[in-house]
Amino acid sequence: MVKEAKVQVVDELKDKIKKNSYIYFLEYKGLNVEQMTSLRALLKENESELKIYKNTFSLRALNEVRQDAEEQVKKIFTGSTALIFNTVDPVKPAKILIDFIKQNEAAKMKGALIANKYLDPAAVKILSTLPSKEVLIAKLLMLMNSPITGFVNVLQGNLRKFVYAVNAVKEAKEKKA
Repeated sequence: MVKEAKVQVVDELKDKIKKNSYIYFLEYKGLNVEQMTSLRALLKENESELKIYKNTFSLRALNEVRQDAEEQVKKIFTGSTALIFNTVDPVKPAKILIDFIKQNEAAKMKGALIANKYLDPAAVKILSTLPSKEVLIAKLLMLMNSPITGFVNVLQGNLRKFVYAVNAVKEAKEKKA
């Protein structure tokens, strides 16, 4: 490759690293074109992108963008390494990749960079067991709404008791009359 083209590829990769908060590393050696195509399509449906670069380009771009990640990811870039980028949800790509690895034993998880922290393959597997971002937000909102709902029910309870008392007095007076 001409030096200018190499620099352009590294710059493109640096932009991707800057724009994406979640980057996964997958060893794809032994996978055929059909398997890779299905994985790419599945990731694309879930707002993720799978890209393959030369290891030296990937390592250089990561070193320039995230200097603190150099030692952590240096060991990752041996053999065939695919990068999976995502900006939306760290759990969805992890679930997709772990499920894909279960079905295709040739693929291996190498790790992930999430919010500038390196996760080893075991941590990515644990991450894949978490509920999605939407489910967690819904649970949080439900928990935040719960005390308010309880407070409203308590206030309504006092009003109900008052209405029942007034109704009982009314019924008692009707029986006497």
